[in-house]
Amino acid sequence: MKFKYRYLRASPGSGRDYIRLPLLQVRLGSETNHTDVVGLVDTGAADCLFDRDVADDLGITLADSDVKREYFGVGGHTLIAHIHLIRLQIQGFSEFIEIEVGFIDAKLPYQILAQSGFFDNYEISFQRYRGRFEIKSRSFLQRE
Repeated sequence: MKFKYRYLRASPGSGRDYIRLPLLQVRLGSETNHTDVVGLVDTGAADCLFDRDVADDLGITLADSDVKREYFGVGGHTLIAHIHLIRLQIQGFSEFIEIEVGFIDAKLPYQILAQSGFFDNYEISFQRYRGRFEIKSRSFLQRE
């Protein structure tokens, strides 16, 4: 399925009016709840990361995690993520996948869909010069 890059207003002083990003609407599910979020399809991120608000919407308590991971961001900032197993469905796709993700005690402008979990389950190609990206599910790929 093909998706268009989304245009977002650039931050003041950046020297540009807008930025284009591969943002994607996804549905996340836990054992009891689900929520719809916008995620950045991020080739440079190792693991999928979601903020505390998403954990709250899913009924997930960060402290209930047996596993924590440390992540380093731009400028050397460190984040601790609480690892949980969730279900994810891309808008327009019929299947859910089960992936391990990290929840951080912070607010993100958009959630992070990363290499581990997300890219493991889909074939993703970017055509930024055309303003679009394409995602094929594993079930579709197995039929080819």
